[in-house]
Amino acid sequence: MSAEVRGKRYRLNTPTLAIMVRDGHKVPVTIPKGGEIVVIDDAFDGHRLLAVQWEGETVMTFAIDIRERGERLDAASSPW
Repeated sequence: MSAEVRGKRYRLNTPTLAIMVRDGHKVPVTIPKGGEIVVIDDAFDGHRLLAVQWEGETVMTFAIDIRERGERLDAASSPW
């Protein structure tokens, strides 16, 4: 995926799996429907995990989940 998405905001339309690191352990969390995220790492190839901010926490989620389940909040036209 060549589009730069760092700093882009999305609202997720369905609950979405994410991974959070707590005390050195990877912990699965679910970002609920309507959850808003900001992409903070745009270095990915379309299938990899990428870092997003959600409720003040950095979590990892799949790029494809954002493309398929996310609604772009900060622009009329989305690269996805």
